[in-house]
Amino acid sequence: MKDKKPKRKRVKATIQSNESKRNLTSSERRHHLEHLIALMLPFLDKLVKAQEEVIEFEANIKGLSSFAVEATHTSSMDERVFCNHCATSIFDLHRSCPNPDCKYDLCLNCCEEIRERFLSQRPEILQYQWKGDQYMHGLSDPETGSSFDPEDREEPVI
Repeated sequence: MKDKKPKRKRVKATIQSNESKRNLTSSERRHHLEHLIALMLPFLDKLVKAQEEVIEFEANIKGLSSFAVEATHTSSMDERVFCNHCATSIFDLHRSCPNPDCKYDLCLNCCEEIRERFLSQRPEILQYQWKGDQYMHGLSDPETGSSFDPEDREEPVI
C-alpha cells in the first residue's frame, strides 16, 4: 500500500536573527538602514529600468505614450505567480495571455527573448515524489521497502 502524502496545516513563521534583538541607538539603526539601501539600490535601479523598457516597448507597439500603457501586475500580494516557461517567480510586472480561460504567465525576460526571436530552452522541472513519512525520517528504504531501526546505525567515522 502506498503512503499518501499527509495534509499539512499552513504555518506562518517569522524568522529573526539574533542580531535583530540587539538594542541599537537611532544613529546605529539609521546607519544600518542606509547601508542596506546602498547595497540594494543597484539591483532596484536595474529592475526599474528593465520594467520601464518593457512599458516603453509596449507603448511603441500600441502607438501610445508610456504613461497610457497599463502594465499587468501580479493579481494578489498573497499569490505567487511563476513564469510558465522558465518557472521564475514573478513578483511584479509580467505578461499574461489575454484569453481569460488561459492562465499562461510569462516573466519579462522570457517576453524579451520572444521579441528577439530567441527563447531559451525550458528547464527540466522535476516533480517531487512523496515516499512516505518513514522514508522522510530515514526509517525505510524505498527500493526494498524494508524498515530499519535508527538505533542499529553505525556511528560515522570522523
